[in-house]
Amino acid sequence: MRPQHILTRKLKVFSPWFTLVEKMIHSEDGKVPEAYHSVQQPDYVSIIARTPSGKFPLIQQFRHSIETFTWEFPAGLLDPGESPSACAKRELFEEVGVTTQKLIHLGTGFADSGHLGNQVHMYYADCSETVEGFIPEPDTSVAYYDLNTIKK
Repeated sequence: MRPQHILTRKLKVFSPWFTLVEKMIHSEDGKVPEAYHSVQQPDYVSIIARTPSGKFPLIQQFRHSIETFTWEFPAGLLDPGESPSACAKRELFEEVGVTTQKLIHLGTGFADSGHLGNQVHMYYADCSETVEGFIPEPDTSVAYYDLNTIKK
């Protein structure tokens, strides 16, 4: 593989959650420089949580990028200056109304290194049952499933 050189880098900030990055790349083989695009956003967390009753919370929400509803494990973007573990605890409480009793970092990686410039921090959490009076975030719903149902 031949090394590639970044000739220019331009950023177009659309919001605190989305920046388009354009890089002009020149390869050693003499080809004409080409533009490559990627998205920069804050790092985020994704959490597989389990309640004392052995249930796993999932969140249903509409995802505009794929134009459909999805069921997902709790997740969210880090706030500026926030640690990934603090973000995981906050997201569990905000999205599914549980408190974290034990948090295990499973790893950090790139969700899509070809298009995204951020990292995802993955966790497993033992958590409480949903706190009394919890109200899901607008336009979301929460359901709890056992492991066999999730496997299906």
